[in-house]
Amino acid sequence: MTRTLLALAARGATTRDLAHRWRQVSVLVGSLLATLAILAATAFVVAAHGAQTRADARTPVVTADGTGAPLRMVERGTVWDRRQFPVVWLEASDGAGDVPLPPGLAALPAPGTVAASPAMLDAGVLDGLDLVASPVGTGARGAIGDEGLRASSEMLAYAVPAPGRGLGKGGSVVGVTGFGPDAAGVGTLQGWETEPETAPVAWVVTFALLTLVLPGLVLLVGCASSASAYRGGRAATLRVLGLSPGQVRAVGGVETLLVAVPGVLLGVLAWIALAPGRSFPGGELVLLPGALVLPAGAVAVCAVAVAGVAGVVGALPARPAARTTGALTSALRARAGSGRAGLVLLGAGFAVMVASRSTAGELAYLVNGVGLIATAVGLPLAMPWFVRAVGAAVSRSDRPEAWLAGRRLVHSPVALARPGVAIALLVFLLGAATSVVRDAADVEGSGTVVANWRDPRPGDLAAVHDRLGVGSPGAGGFAVAMRSDRGATLHVATCDDAARLAGLPDCSVVVGGPEAALARAAERVGALDATVGDPPELTDAGAWDVVYTLGPGQRVEDVEAAFAGLPAANVGSDIALRPPAAMALVGPAILMAAGLLLAAALHAFGNRSIGQSADDGRLLTVAGMTVRQVRRMHRRTLLAPVVVTVPVATGAAVVEAWAMTSVELTQVVVAPLVVQGLVTIGATALVALGVARFQLRLLAAATR
Repeated sequence: MTRTLLALAARGATTRDLAHRWRQVSVLVGSLLATLAILAATAFVVAAHGAQTRADARTPVVTADGTGAPLRMVERGTVWDRRQFPVVWLEASDGAGDVPLPPGLAALPAPGTVAASPAMLDAGVLDGLDLVASPVGTGARGAIGDEGLRASSEMLAYAVPAPGRGLGKGGSVVGVTGFGPDAAGVGTLQGWETEPETAPVAWVVTFALLTLVLPGLVLLVGCASSASAYRGGRAATLRVLGLSPGQVRAVGGVETLLVAVPGVLLGVLAWIALAPGRSFPGGELVLLPGALVLPAGAVAVCAVAVAGVAGVVGALPARPAARTTGALTSALRARAGSGRAGLVLLGAGFAVMVASRSTAGELAYLVNGVGLIATAVGLPLAMPWFVRAVGAAVSRSDRPEAWLAGRRLVHSPVALARPGVAIALLVFLLGAATSVVRDAADVEGSGTVVANWRDPRPGDLAAVHDRLGVGSPGAGGFAVAMRSDRGATLHVATCDDAARLAGLPDCSVVVGGPEAALARAAERVGALDATVGDPPELTDAGAWDVVYTLGPGQRVEDVEAAFAGLPAANVGSDIALRPPAAMALVGPAILMAAGLLLAAALHAFGNRSIGQSADDGRLLTVAGMTVRQVRRMHRRTLLAPVVVTVPVATGAAVVEAWAMTSVELTQVVVAPLVVQGLVTIGATALVALGVARFQLRLLAAATR
């Protein structure tokens, strides 16, 4: 009996019956895409774990009081090209023998030199900062080796103070006994790096599940449950012949498995071809060689999991091959659902999003989030109202196919709106995500730069000012001040310097005169008060900051370069930095998720179309309609909900963009949102045309 069931399943998997073609192609393509998605998700998690392991191995282990350690360390965040990266300053303790080395270094850099990552060397950062490279790394060109990097694109440097200079005492200097979890010491130094190049493992796991695994499974389940008159008829016949429900389901499951396996294998081969890649479109992140290459065992587990899901879904009971007239009438008599309640909720969501513009801070995000959720829930509930309205307009036509399509839209708007609802929801959520990403990239700082350094010496500040051109004709924009970390007093040379720190051209334009200018300058840099006059001599590390205000054409990098030669120079600013390289993958990941979900929605669209063709063919032709008229009626019935719902969703996304950002930014994102809507409608139309050609053949076969 087992051989007979296997033979039936194999025949179903390889049949050339036209009624089964849609299901065969759906299962094959769905398995391929789901395999790719799950392998990609697994590889991203493995790559993130490897990056975190290498980061843990370079984490310093410190002593309790910072004394008695062979190595002293302080970390700074340097900015270049609006990208911040860690520069780790190291200094061997007096009398220390062999010093511990971080992974990727064969020795400490010579005094006054820097060991840099390959990305820093390639970007010319050392030349821009006027630093000398030290070839003590274990990588090519003497750069930091791969074992000490999260990714190939990571910028990281280890620096040693120039001869005769040091890291000073106290402050943020720590004593280091080793690196990595196996080193002996009191504990590891947490949070010592700047924003990491790669994302945390937990974040990657969550993001991979939401953007790859779940959308891939949604597509796979939808494809594995595709409509097939052949499959439904076979199930009914086998039941009549005496097979048990379990045996019929086993035939369906094995048949689906046999169709899915080639798709899974194609997905594996495609991933093997893609895995050596290290970069991503639109992003700066470059992984280490082989970071995405999975072990054979992991690939096998993923492949078996995809094939198993397809087989289990394929074993579910098949839909009967055809319905009686009474069953069809009952299906069409679905609850009409006016959609008025959803329309009210949708309008309320719009109103709340608009109201969020009148709030500020955390409350604004909370109010906007409520409006966003209300709109996302209201969209699918309100769509039947729009579909019903379109159906009423279409049913006024004198053409039989248009009249019948309109009456169907009026009579059963809930069922017929479902494919359009899924697509419209994708358009809205993708549009909202676009606005948030563009808004995050639109943040700018005020141009205030604060700098300090370790082991200050007489003449340091004068040398920095010479490099910056402070005080020279035409240098403008650099307003110099000193702030005491102990007394929190801002010292400025003149009232005009205070005005420039406050973002004004000079003291004469400040309402309230010099006192107001000093107060505004102190507030700008976070000091308690301000005074005019030369500051005391720099004598204690960490006690003073030098504050600058950038003018037109001036950059944070100019200040970084001026201070780069001083020990552990620390330059901070509120200038908007480029996001971490890993964050650049958010957009492509959302697009991948949207693509998979859009494919699932379009497949559901085609599945419903194919199902209606099988049900309607004989009934409508017997009623006097031609095959071409039936085809046109189906096309109008299925496309009308999409054509009306996508513009509504696009409009909702525009309202969200305006509520969340500004009028100017909304004008910028309107074009991408409209393009997203048009692309969605175009993709749906292409699927409809392809399905229509297949429908025509099914209808012709059904009316013979």
